[in-house]
Amino acid sequence: MSSLALIAVIAFVTIGLVVWIVDAANSAAERAEQERLEAKQQREQKKLEDKRRKEEAIRIVSESAPELAALRKAITVLRDFVADANAYRPKFITRFLHSLMSFFPRNYEGTSDWPPLSGPGGMLV
Repeated sequence: MSSLALIAVIAFVTIGLVVWIVDAANSAAERAEQERLEAKQQREQKKLEDKRRKEEAIRIVSESAPELAALRKAITVLRDFVADANAYRPKFITRFLHSLMSFFPRNYEGTSDWPPLSGPGGMLV
């Protein structure tokens, strides 16, 4: 009789262990599915936010396009003015500058006293 009771206890423990393992596997699968759904929702939310940002940027650019054109025109006028002003800048050679010529040689015969504004080696991009 005691051997039958021992077998029954072992059977109950084994059944309990199997039930616990199955529950753990099911809960792990549920957690994985929930994490997958949350990740999917986050990706969709990020896509919506990116789309909203893109539409907002397009709206801002389309609203401010006339302002940008006016700004570009003003910059072009300012660049032309600076170029004309630099073309008429007098070139003075004093004794001080003449003594520095050996250290800082300059081309006083050129058309401009400054480096080129555009092109290779220019200051503007």
